[in-house]
Amino acid sequence: MINVASFGFVERLSGLPDGGQLTGGVNHFFNIAIIFFFLCIVYVIAVEVPKSREKTKKDMEFFCSSNGFDYDPAFSSFELLKGGVSAAPAPEKKGFFKKLSLAGTGGSPLGFTGLEFFWEGQHRCAENLVLVPFKNGKLYFFDYGYSEVYRKGTRYFKIALMKVSSPLPEFALKPKGDGLLDKVFTDLGDAAKNLELPGRPEFSRKYFLLAREPEAAFAFLTEERTRVLEENSDWTVYAAGEYLALFNNRVCVTPENYRAYIDSAGDLLEALKV
Repeated sequence: MINVASFGFVERLSGLPDGGQLTGGVNHFFNIAIIFFFLCIVYVIAVEVPKSREKTKKDMEFFCSSNGFDYDPAFSSFELLKGGVSAAPAPEKKGFFKKLSLAGTGGSPLGFTGLEFFWEGQHRCAENLVLVPFKNGKLYFFDYGYSEVYRKGTRYFKIALMKVSSPLPEFALKPKGDGLLDKVFTDLGDAAKNLELPGRPEFSRKYFLLAREPEAAFAFLTEERTRVLEENSDWTVYAAGEYLALFNNRVCVTPENYRAYIDSAGDLLEALKV
């Protein structure tokens, strides 16, 4: 028989740490890794986020001054937009609106508009308000975001908001072809049934149309307006009373293309004659 000890095998084995030493070393490594990861998060929140916000503010100030727009990071202009209207409570959700989103907690910085979109999700926030001259008034462009419980994430939008002179019916237009969004609206059932616009099959192929009072929405969506929307079918539109909001979430808006985004939104609103 071969004497294993003669090869020094036993001696080498006896020099290895036991299981307890190995476990302790691994735990120590993971503890250090967790502490390092936590410190990285603290650094990002305490240093990088403020730096990023300050850079964004400077970029926005430069962008607005270069284009003749007003920049209002404090959103003080919204007091004028509200016209003295106090912040509205969350509306009672009925029918399809009740199923569209989970009821959010807390207030909404744009609840006064009456637009259902601004009550979706939770932890709603708006920032980087840009005021753009439009007709005899202003268009309000801003970043808007809210968190979603069922997706465990935050959604962001570049919104264009307009106050109109004549009251609008309450309706929502959402582009088709977004996969998951299509499925959501398909699964909502009869309470959230998508409306087919009479005589406009191409429009109905491109958009989900939701409205509390279908006939009022149909009356607003004239042949000319539906033709314009068919040619701009990437835009989501919400309307109710004195306010209309729209956004194109298929475009990643950057400082380089922000002016083009603003022009596109203005052209669409001009063509809709609201």
